[in-house]
Formats: sequence, C-alpha cells, structure tokens
Amino acid sequence: HCESTHTVENLETREIAQPDGIIPYQITEKLARQALIEWLDQQSFQTRPRVARGRSLYLPGWTFDVGGQIGWKYTIESDNNTEVRTGENIIHIDDIIVLATDKVPASLIDFTAQYDLSALENFDPRFLANWIAETYQISMADASLDARKIALDQQRKRLKHQVPNQAANLSVDSSKMLVESYRLILLPVWLSFFILEDQKYHLLINGQT
Repeated sequence: HCESTHTVENLETREIAQPDGIIPYQITEKLARQALIEWLDQQSFQTRPRVARGRSLYLPGWTFDVGGQIGWKYTIESDNNTEVRTGENIIHIDDIIVLATDKVPASLIDFTAQYDLSALENFDPRFLANWIAETYQISMADASLDARKIALDQQRKRLKHQVPNQAANLSVDSSKMLVESYRLILLPVWLSFFILEDQKYHLLINGQT
C-alpha cells in the first residue's frame, strides 16, 4: 500500500519435470568455432569479422509422436458436374521437436530438424556436470499444439501432391489426430556471435553435428 514500509511477495511454485533424454555434446567449442570461421571465409565480406568464443547451453525441447487419422475432402469439376471426394489417411509421425524455450528467435527454430535423435541417451544428471542447461518455459500442453500444427502442415503438403491437378477446395480435418506420446529432452548448442562493421550477429551452432 502507499507509504507502507512492508511489501507482500507472492511466490509462485510449480513442479518442474525432469528431462527424459539428452543428446550429449559431440562438437567441442574449438570445432564449433572453427566451423564458424570456415563458413565466414566462404562469404564475400570486405572485412574479416571478429568471432567470439562459444558458450555451451543445453536447450530444452519436447518431442511428440503424432498419430490417428486425417480426413480430407475436395471437389472435381468436369462437364458442368461437381464431384465431391472424401477420405481419411492414417498417420504416424515420430519425433516432432518443439523447442521449450522462448528465447530462440523464430528464424532459427528450423535448426531442430538437424538433430539425430537415435543418439538420444536416457537422462542422467551426471551428463550436466560442467554444462549449463536451461529449464523449459513452454509447457507440454502448449508445445503439443505446435506439434499438431507441424504434423497437420506436413499432411496438407502431402495431400496437395496426391490429389489430382484439377482438384479444388481441398480441406483437411484434424479432429481425429492425436498426440500418442511425448518426451522432454535436452539439445546441445553452442552460442556465439561475430562482429562485422560494428554490427553484432548472434547465432546457434548445433552441438551434435
């Protein structure tokens, strides 16, 4: 209250889920920095950029297996007749990765597709010795909506290649699509930046590949 000498602090507590899996670092800071320098050398910069040392960070991500059915409907018009065609496709998409952090720009989200999840290890806190890991900020429920959207976009693109060229008014029904399983995992990255003409450019380097 105004002029009061006391403040009331409301503390929010929530249960933090422990990761189910982790991809250990395969690329050292030296190799990551070397790869960045080699890439910069291939660019047509008039001045040589200054490259910062990399900082390691495990980023949290949710992986989803999406299954169920996708319904579809489109029309075919010929000789003044309109034919409506409908059907359903059974889908099963494994390991859709949705980053569980809100600190990575949307333009860099696609880098998650570069990880090889066959190298995923069961999580053990000892993997984090001398490494920094970020706690997830995006809940599984919110991330699952993004996973469903990714799966739906993939199916919609696939359907566009399967339907006849004269098909029109293609619509897709995702009401029978469902998340079958999920895991919380940690992904290794190197954070770095380079300076070019007094401009700083931040970047992420995949710590596995």
